[in-house]
Amino acid sequence: MICIYCGKRDYVADSLGSTVALLDNTQTITDTFTYWPYGEVKTRTGTTATPFQFVGTAGYYRDSAGRSYVRARHLRTDLTRWQTQDPIQSGGNWYQYCGSGPVMWIDPTGYAQESSISIIVRFLLALARDPSLINAKFDPRTETGFGTLEPRMQERARQFLLLVKLGTDYDFRITSATRTYEQQVALYRQGQSEDGSIVTRARGGQSKHNFGIAFDLTLFIKGSPAYESPAYDTIGHLAKGVGLEWGGNWTSIVDRPHYQWPTGLSLEQLRQFKNLGWSVTDPPFLNYGGIQILPPWFLTK
Repeated sequence: MICIYCGKRDYVADSLGSTVALLDNTQTITDTFTYWPYGEVKTRTGTTATPFQFVGTAGYYRDSAGRSYVRARHLRTDLTRWQTQDPIQSGGNWYQYCGSGPVMWIDPTGYAQESSISIIVRFLLALARDPSLINAKFDPRTETGFGTLEPRMQERARQFLLLVKLGTDYDFRITSATRTYEQQVALYRQGQSEDGSIVTRARGGQSKHNFGIAFDLTLFIKGSPAYESPAYDTIGHLAKGVGLEWGGNWTSIVDRPHYQWPTGLSLEQLRQFKNLGWSVTDPPFLNYGGIQILPPWFLTK
């Protein structure tokens, strides 16, 4: 790492990403740092000027006014809080830094971003305080969306939304779930042969939404939809843990609001399942020598 203020230096960081030492080109320690929990320098040796101190290796940049620039806003380490409100207005305290857990979490975007571990911990603590929350209900549109999914997919979708509901302060809702072929065609025509913006390039029978195994989530802030937010990435990384495939991990067309059942089946196979009335999430595999396979006559394109 090269600092324009101090020339070439090797930065030694702790587990949080804070600079604890600087080394010169002979690998000799020239400076050391220790910090109070919210980032104020506690002890310092050496005089090399560097703005990359508290969580410096993650991009926290300390200016001459004693503020740490963290992309979306400034952190006031002397006040143990952000200088300005959370731009995405997540949670109840928009000035709070990392949920008052500065020795465990960091926020390199400047948004109220949660880590996967902290979300799971909050989820478990909520259930420990009130076990009845396991049966928590959601908004009417989300509940309707659940009802259109295949039974096993519905279970996973509920588990995932419950994790988000109890583990974060985000208000995510299902805004699209299962669609008929006719609904898919109508959506495809939007922006193609009819007025409006393009919503999808998938025709009828070409979307996982047509088979009861996919849903889309939208973040709501103060009752209004927010289509761009780092919160989509925050919760998306939790999907694999409950057995869902997240569109944010795709490389060709990234679709952060989208979640689906990881079937391993082609669209042609899914259409055959639908025509035969088979369940996609509980297919009629044959047991052959302890290995589950599809019937040999089944198309395997």
